Amino acid sequence: MLRRSEAVPAATAVAAAILWGVWWIPIRHLNGHGLDGAWAALAMGVAALPPLAAFAYASRRKSKFSARTWAGAILVGAAIAAYSTALALTDVVRVVLLFYLAPAWSIAFECIWAGRRLSWGSGLAVAVSLAGMVLILGRSAEYGGVGPGEALALASGFAWAVGAGIVFAEPPGNVAGLSLASVAASVVVCAASVALFGSVAGAAPDMDALRASAPAAVVSGSGYFAAVMALTLWAAKRLPPALMSFLLSAEIISGVGSSALLLDERFGAIEFLGALLVASAAIIELADPRRPRKG
Repeated sequence: MLRRSEAVPAATAVAAAILWGVWWIPIRHLNGHGLDGAWAALAMGVAALPPLAAFAYASRRKSKFSARTWAGAILVGAAIAAYSTALALTDVVRVVLLFYLAPAWSIAFECIWAGRRLSWGSGLAVAVSLAGMVLILGRSAEYGGVGPGEALALASGFAWAVGAGIVFAEPPGNVAGLSLASVAASVVVCAASVALFGSVAGAAPDMDALRASAPAAVVSGSGYFAAVMALTLWAAKRLPPALMSFLLSAEIISGVGSSALLLDERFGAIEFLGALLVASAAIIELADPRRPRKG
């Protein structure tokens, strides 16, 4: 079951997942102001850098990080950027399905790096989680060739699993510094995707679009993006990567629910059952006594 030391981090992870689930709202808003594709995530990332840099500078003496800790934070940022960019390159359903193979990657990471033995419980958790995602999203999924968007979505889930695993394995550290590194990495990856994929990742905005979108980008980046990243990494420092990934899969429920409410999209019995299965997978993982523990 959930250990006492994990209660607050787990609640924080779920809160972060709910906020990640409505990530589409500021992205869609910025899209409407002329920032297409990866440009929206890039603008939010740039706006998030100043407050995180100030926070990191103010708390710089509280802890030091190893190179592996920095690598983990950078992988987390790259995962978020790759996920956001993938949304501009392929169908959202494919992106979410491929990204949420992250719990399976996380369990593999724990077995290899943390000495966890693969149990029937962890296998069942993966199976139930995937079944729930198929029910929620698979009805409209089209399985075809693997393009840049699918590759980025798959890479984002893997990068998240490995990055979160490294962050968890390293000693406690300054979350502000980790958040700054992650957001900086997301900015670099978004910029690279725009440069590499050109208009496919989003047409370059003109000056009118930049002026119109600047206020929303600053508010959503410095307030929303920076805060959610800090919450996510704070929880990731305290929860095993597989548990963290399963808890973050609440993002699916949040995203489906918010889109159904605000965009009048369908949320029927199949979607409800799928959401229930995703939540059940997290409960199964919580009940596994072989989960790695901090320290």
